[in-house]
Amino acid sequence: MYAYNLKKTLITSMEQKFFSAIKKALPEGYLVFPQINLATFIQATDSTVYHNELFRNVDFLVTDSAYKPRIAIEINDQTHRQSDRKERDKKVKDICAEAGIPLVSFWTSYGVNQEYIQKKITETLDAPPLVRLEIAEKKKHTKSKKSVDDEDDDEDEDDGDYRA
Repeated sequence: MYAYNLKKTLITSMEQKFFSAIKKALPEGYLVFPQINLATFIQATDSTVYHNELFRNVDFLVTDSAYKPRIAIEINDQTHRQSDRKERDKKVKDICAEAGIPLVSFWTSYGVNQEYIQKKITETLDAPPLVRLEIAEKKKHTKSKKSVDDEDDDEDEDDGDYRA
């Protein structure tokens, strides 16, 4: 018996479908990489609140031709409705917001809609840069408004984009 076994595939069959759709949606010269560790494209500048969370993965990372990170993408299935996953997702969203990279979420329950994926990616790439928020500042901001995540189970959740 071995302590480690090689996985059969890097991404699930659903993630493979989204991967294909995302590749089709990208403008020429943009690249997409699956299962990217946050620490690969986000650098901690101090002992941040969520330092250990940098060792989490996002499902996909879109870069430009110079490999500059442009969009982090999460594919959310029903497991993302569980409280521990919601907590993890919030941490990842906060880290991305503080680092200044947009985080786009696609829900599997809507299926792989090429037109919608194209629209979200185009809008995100064309949008002005994110206004970077410190995690403490973001907490104050989100406490002052009603939180969709906590109030109901609507899948049209806040992407955490704070644009100029």
